[in-house]
Amino acid sequence: MNKIRISIAVLFLIFISPTFSLYCLCSPTSNELTVVIDPGHGGSNHGANYNGWQEEDITLTTAIALKKKLEEYNNVDVYLTRDSNISLSLEERAAFSKQMNADILISIHYNASENHDLYGTEVWIPSSGKNYYLAKGLGETLLNKYAENSYYDRCVKTKIGENGKDYYGIIRNAAEYSIPAIIMEHCFIDNPTDETTLNADQIELFGIWDAEAIAEYYGLPYKTEPELSYKPYANMPSYTEYDNITVYDDQTAPTDAAVKILGEQNSKTSEIELTAYDNESKIIYYSYSTNNGLDWSELKKWDGDNSCIFSADLSSCDVLYARIYNCFDLFTECSLPIVKKSEVSTSALTTTPPLPETESDAYEDTTQPYTATTSEITEHKTATHLLFISLFFLICSLTFLILGNRQI
Repeated sequence: MNKIRISIAVLFLIFISPTFSLYCLCSPTSNELTVVIDPGHGGSNHGANYNGWQEEDITLTTAIALKKKLEEYNNVDVYLTRDSNISLSLEERAAFSKQMNADILISIHYNASENHDLYGTEVWIPSSGKNYYLAKGLGETLLNKYAENSYYDRCVKTKIGENGKDYYGIIRNAAEYSIPAIIMEHCFIDNPTDETTLNADQIELFGIWDAEAIAEYYGLPYKTEPELSYKPYANMPSYTEYDNITVYDDQTAPTDAAVKILGEQNSKTSEIELTAYDNESKIIYYSYSTNNGLDWSELKKWDGDNSCIFSADLSSCDVLYARIYNCFDLFTECSLPIVKKSEVSTSALTTTPPLPETESDAYEDTTQPYTATTSEITEHKTATHLLFISLFFLICSLTFLILGNRQI
């Protein structure tokens, strides 16, 4: 009997246990995350091209590095929309994401600007509903990662087209399948601030940073080193409160812009304070001109909330001009006339003496006292004596005249 029982147990282990194990391996877990990575451009769509950097190539390099790093974590499946230089429409990329049951679509891009003056990292996200919330949190996590590595934060942003829908096609097409999509603009390949940091290793490192930010946001456990695991993303509110929200892109420049000089205006290194306000987006840059707007400085990083202090040479400046930009690259301009030291000196020579400080000072006699000579004093005394004698004889004459009239 015991032998029969042992035989049955062995048969169970041989047939049933592998089947159960296979079921466990093939069935998705409840916390499985699916990420689709979309290397931007490709094929006939080359993207930005500057100083030897071709966007369609470097997006693929970054995407492959991102996939490789993200697969070092548990509870995540990762797919690429393309792994070679082929053309794909935006609709095809979104449809592939739907086919893979994607939880998030991340479109990899590099930036360039018309005047080659912009720099930094930015993320574009859906403008409404649940997709806005999910993408916003991930976008902020990505930008925090890049800020830790000295790349300038150009904000998480939305952009709505004239038809009232999301402007960017990849975001708009993914939304048709209820998939949140983000566009990760890693840096500007045409500006020295960013471009000088680029090399083959850095292009791959961007992918690693992306993977680490994604793992942090979704709380993915690390496969081989548990201590590198991220905690689950905490305090997520109900999605329903975002169902009817639409976040529009900022259409206005900063307001109440002003410039003033701190200390002496004629100093070669004058300290200057700029102030401005923007209630809809973040202020990120400023520039200035010391030759009446003919030439402008490169865009400088705005290092405060509503004010920023910098130094400039104003020795040959007549009017100081300044521009203040928000993260949608809209700017407002302000100016300040500069008073020259030579002008102050000339003005001092041609002005009237200062008015008295008090009313009593206005009536004060400032003439010197007069001192008479000895002869002038003697003549004054003689004249006085003669006057008294004349008056005495006049009085006596009048007395005799009166008395004589009475006797008659």
